[in-house]
Amino acid sequence: MKKIGILIVIFCLAISGYGQQIRVACIGNGITYGTGISKREVNAYPAQLQRALGDAYLVRNFGEEGTTILNDAPNAYTKSNAYQESIEFKPEIIIISFGLEEARNGKPELSSKFESDYNNLVFKYFNLPTAIRIIILSPTTAGEGSSIDESKLMTKVIPSIENVAFKTESDIIDIHSILHHDEGHFSDKINLSPSGADRIAKSVYEAMNMRSEHDFNFLYSMGIEVKKRNFHGFAANEFDLYGWPCTVVMPKKTAIGRPWIWRMGNLEDHSELDVQMLQRGFHIAYIDESGLYGNDMAVDRFNRLYELLLLGGMSRQVFLEGTG
Repeated sequence: MKKIGILIVIFCLAISGYGQQIRVACIGNGITYGTGISKREVNAYPAQLQRALGDAYLVRNFGEEGTTILNDAPNAYTKSNAYQESIEFKPEIIIISFGLEEARNGKPELSSKFESDYNNLVFKYFNLPTAIRIIILSPTTAGEGSSIDESKLMTKVIPSIENVAFKTESDIIDIHSILHHDEGHFSDKINLSPSGADRIAKSVYEAMNMRSEHDFNFLYSMGIEVKKRNFHGFAANEFDLYGWPCTVVMPKKTAIGRPWIWRMGNLEDHSELDVQMLQRGFHIAYIDESGLYGNDMAVDRFNRLYELLLLGGMSRQVFLEGTG
């Protein structure tokens, strides 16, 4: 009887899908494929991500060299075999990385089609019955003298990708900042070295394994009316507190303990740290105190904002961030 019971349990687990690997599809062009990297099969970032995640996951590399997000281009990713294979793979987690190809010197000015085609690609994966999460990676950087227009990348391509992440509510990881100015992460002026691919794999691994709270939105639960705008792919919630302009930028997932940063100064100034902390589940809070120079009125505003966040369930301990 004991053996029969064990067999029944095993049979039921097999039917329910228990123990199946979570399928992860890495979508992109040469950076994903591993162009220029030594021993691509083991050193491209999807292969390194597979080793980091372990046997509970099945990571597949669907990168295609030289492809673009633009659907009307002859080298469109959606026209490639890799794209079709990624759909047939029935992924649950999809990691998307494009943008360098569109920022090459000599390419036409970036049109609105880049953002709309990127948006459409995200929704094609979102609409898969198996899809549960999409992670967008910002483009990597490029060395001086390369064929990549860094100015176009920073002012056109990356803001468009951040807007896609905001509109589709996809996760986003700022790869550009963590690889910027570090030549050791590149095998040449564009393509990654094994250490550069390892840095991407670690960033994705951290995002996938971050312990978080489910659907935490204290502004909504408190009935506060907000106006949302894009802040580097995250939702910046603007509202008035006793007539004073406030902003709370919310992470895609809230870290355990509900940590937050009190941001002094303009939110758009030196925002790299804020983006990295949002990726780690921190909220960013800001209240306008321009021209008050720390006087009693400024202190009162700070106290009111602090009280609001405590009432909303945020951590009593706050991290202060100043810029200058």
